Amino acid sequence: MDKYAGQLIAEGREGEKISQSGLGKKANLSSGTIARWETGDLPISKDAAERVADLLKIDKDMLIKMVFLESLQRSLTRQLDKFKMEYEDYPSICEKIDELREYLNKFIETLSV
Repeated sequence: MDKYAGQLIAEGREGEKISQSGLGKKANLSSGTIARWETGDLPISKDAAERVADLLKIDKDMLIKMVFLESLQRSLTRQLDKFKMEYEDYPSICEKIDELREYLNKFIETLSV
């Protein structure tokens, strides 16, 4: 995805001129959690995304959509990694798994537009 949920939160926070610490206090979260969201290092829950969207006056539907797509992508990637490990002795299957991963990432990208 060109933009991820954490970037939308960072832009909203900066637009409202709120620090990570300030947003954390308002949302009952740590500033470290906010920082990790903004860098994409920590997934965002749907409930937290809804709270933060309201606080920052950002498009809740867009943020929730981004959170969902990121969650879907992580989940599918983990499953494909498991399959690849299970079938590592079968190069032709591993090649198909890699093709499927590329296809799924492109598909998810189309959903994020």
